[in-house]
Amino acid sequence: MRSLGVPFNAVSREKLILDIYARVHPLDSYTSNSSMLIDPASLSITRVDSSVINSQWFVDGVLETSSAGMDSLDFASLDLSAGLHTVKVRAFDPTGFDPVNGWVRMNQTRLEQFVSWNVMISPPGPDADFNADGIVDGVDFLIWQRGLGSGTTLAGGDADHDGNVDVSDLAVWTSTFGAASGAETNGVPEPSILVVLFAGLVGYRGLAPAPSRSTNLLKKLGSPSAFSS
Repeated sequence: MRSLGVPFNAVSREKLILDIYARVHPLDSYTSNSSMLIDPASLSITRVDSSVINSQWFVDGVLETSSAGMDSLDFASLDLSAGLHTVKVRAFDPTGFDPVNGWVRMNQTRLEQFVSWNVMISPPGPDADFNADGIVDGVDFLIWQRGLGSGTTLAGGDADHDGNVDVSDLAVWTSTFGAASGAETNGVPEPSILVVLFAGLVGYRGLAPAPSRSTNLLKKLGSPSAFSS
C-alpha cells in the first residue's frame, strides 16, 4: 500500500478530522466580547494547538498581515483613529483550506472559528508637550509661538487636536505648565488673562521697540568717544 503514491482511505481520514472539529473548537479561549471594549491595550486568543491552528486578524475588514499567526493584537502598533472599530480574528486549521493537499474537501467551516469585538478608541486628551520630552515647559511655548496661525499638528503646537494652533492651545499650555506630559489640566485660565497674553505675544512678534531720542541723537552726533578729551 505504501507504493501507491496516493493517500490511503482519504474518505475515512476526512471523516475523522470532521468528527474531531465537531467536538473541539479551534480556540480554547479569547478576550471577552460580551460588551464593547474602550481603549483596550490588546486582544488575545488561546489556540487549541498553536502548531496546527493558524490565525488571521482583521480591523474594519482589512487583514493585518503583520499579526498573522499571532495570539494577540497590540493596539499601540495600529495607530487607529478615534471612534468605533470592528476587530475580528479567524482561527483555522489550514489542512481544510488547501485545494491541492488539503485533507478535508467538504464542511471546511468546521475547521475555522471567527470571533469579533467592537472597540471604541477615545480621542486623545489635551497635550501641550509639543516636543514629547515628557514635560510641559518653555520650549513647548516657543513651539506654540512658531506654529501660531499655521500649525496643524501636536508637534506644531496644536494642543487640543482641532487642527489649528490658536489661543485655545495656549490655554492648554498655560494650565499644564510644569506638569508631566499627559497630566490632567488644572482648569483653563480666565479669558481675560489669555487675551492679554495673546495680545502681548502678537505685539512682541509684530513690533520692535522704537529707538529712544537719546539713541537717535547719539547716532547723529557720532560716537560718544568723539567728545572725550
